[in-house]
Amino acid sequence: MFRAAANLAVSRGTFLRASWGQGYRYPTIAERYISTVFGPLRVSANPLVRSETGWTAEVGLRQGFKIGSFQAFADAAAYWSEYQDMMEFVLTGLILGFQSQNIGDTRIKGFDLSLSGQGSLLGGNVNVIMGYTYVDPRFQDFTKVDRDGSSVDFNILKYRSRHLGKLDVESTWTDWTVGLSVQHTSRMVAVDKIFDLFIPGLTDFRMTHRDFTLIDLRVRYSLTPHLKATVLAKNLFNVEYSVRPGLLESPRNVGLRLDFDF
Repeated sequence: MFRAAANLAVSRGTFLRASWGQGYRYPTIAERYISTVFGPLRVSANPLVRSETGWTAEVGLRQGFKIGSFQAFADAAAYWSEYQDMMEFVLTGLILGFQSQNIGDTRIKGFDLSLSGQGSLLGGNVNVIMGYTYVDPRFQDFTKVDRDGSSVDFNILKYRSRHLGKLDVESTWTDWTVGLSVQHTSRMVAVDKIFDLFIPGLTDFRMTHRDFTLIDLRVRYSLTPHLKATVLAKNLFNVEYSVRPGLLESPRNVGLRLDFDF
């Protein structure tokens, strides 16, 4: 195993970094030897699955800045990863269920942009975290077997979203704290083709429910120095979405939380 990394302070508040490292993952006991059932599906053991190996490289730039009372760091990074004998759970059609299998050699590359900062605004303290990630996941050798098993006919790894975005803003005024969280996920481009055969309506659902954006709201009030009440609203606009094919995620829900510090 070899790893190397370097960080260079280019100027005040500006940092350039680069890294390269090898890695491996061996099958878990569950992946190799345990079979179980959940609902209509089952997970079967695969004692023949092999360990995966690979390497990852990254280069990034981090820049600090200040605008008035607002201080922040912006970060940009590009990465490239390659895997040999990559392991993934694959939906098999002999006995409908998942099994950990080696899917071949893969290459995953992309870039990440982020910003985090804090400062004063309209008499309150504001914290901001935001970011965007682009992923390009592919087979190094896209074979006919890979194409026949996928819901699309072009080279992309299954169960991946290419675009991910997030924003979290929180502000505090005396006893009040208000936070807003926004998460955007682009459509899952490819899934196992066999899903379309066993789950009626899945293809239509995936065509009409592509990208989705979730918004969460939190409001906290300090009743006393030791007692705080928080209202949490998840999926505020009641978005209908699915992360895993055939499984609808939670609708809007609102909860009340009380925290007491001794």
